Amino acid sequence: PTDPIYDTNNPPGMGGSDIDAQLAWDEQTDCRNTLVAVIDTGINYTHEDLAANMWDGSGKGYPNHGWDFVDGDPGTGDNDPLPTGGEGHGTHVAGTIGAIGDNNTGTTGVCWRASIMSVRALGPNGWGSLDDVVASIDFAVEQGARIINMSLGGPRSEGMSDAITDANTAG
Repeated sequence: PTDPIYDTNNPPGMGGSDIDAQLAWDEQTDCRNTLVAVIDTGINYTHEDLAANMWDGSGKGYPNHGWDFVDGDPGTGDNDPLPTGGEGHGTHVAGTIGAIGDNNTGTTGVCWRASIMSVRALGPNGWGSLDDVVASIDFAVEQGARIINMSLGGPRSEGMSDAITDANTAG
């Protein structure tokens, strides 16, 4: 019988077309040795499924788990990348990457134990400047991020392409 929750507008997906996370979790759930920077609208680093998996940048002068290039002083930002104005995309992305797993709370990320850096380059409604995105990439690389997630769209610039190439060269 057909499940009434799914119809032609909301198909259930196709078996074997996922990432097989459950099989991967049998092998590894701890990814804390790989710093992942989420360049987006900021992350709610107090969220119960993310707080323990946020990057500890306090020893480097970043007590709030990253940097905010949107608010604060023009061109420099401030050290609090907490989203403002109801922005939730960066928090959603961070949860997909590393929401704490196997805790009977909320959801589960691809990695149950992670090190996630919040780099806020986009403000209300997901808008931002290319200069802030470039500065965010540079910041993530300088702090040792091995993976940079940028779930964003829009025009590219030579500066952004150069920053991505530099990040790739830096590893």
